[in-house]
Amino acid sequence: EFSELLKGGSYVWQDETYLNDGLKKVLVYFAYARYVKRGSYTDTAFGMVTKNNPNSQEVGFKEKQEQYTYYRQMAMTYWENVKKFLVRENHKNYNNICGACNSSSGVNSWKMNVISN
Repeated sequence: EFSELLKGGSYVWQDETYLNDGLKKVLVYFAYARYVKRGSYTDTAFGMVTKNNPNSQEVGFKEKQEQYTYYRQMAMTYWENVKKFLVRENHKNYNNICGACNSSSGVNSWKMNVISN
């Protein structure tokens, strides 16, 4: 029942085909943004490492904050896409999923609720 919402896919609305990016993509970008901001390691092809040699330098807070903001904005962009899907498809759990979506707290606020059958 939630597969299309989670994984995404195409759907038709008013005789036009649209792409739903899916909640999975939204969550991945939110999680990665948090990881970038809070992590003190370097993500490499060979695993997580701490660079402590003379040829490397720790990434500063400002750079981490910029990357965090970038990935969070990407997550919000994908979220707006999923939100359109929910509205256009009149998804039965829209109010459960989007409890805080239309609040006055602004776009920097995002809260997820558990969905049950």
